[in-house]
Amino acid sequence: MVFFEVAHLLSPAPALDVLLSFLPGGQAEMVVIAIVAGSDVAFVVTHHLTRLILVILAAPVIGRWLGPK
Repeated sequence: MVFFEVAHLLSPAPALDVLLSFLPGGQAEMVVIAIVAGSDVAFVVTHHLTRLILVILAAPVIGRWLGPK
């Protein structure tokens, strides 16, 4: 919840858009929920894709950093 509050304070988007942007789940499911809830679909999709790309790029680096020495 702390991350959500910080993201909401730093973002000009409504709270529901920010919440949907960072909830775990598949891309298709979040798009459907955003459409039904009347949220900004582009905002939700952009944040989901950004999060996915960052995790894919950062996982090997963090794995090497935390892995066995």
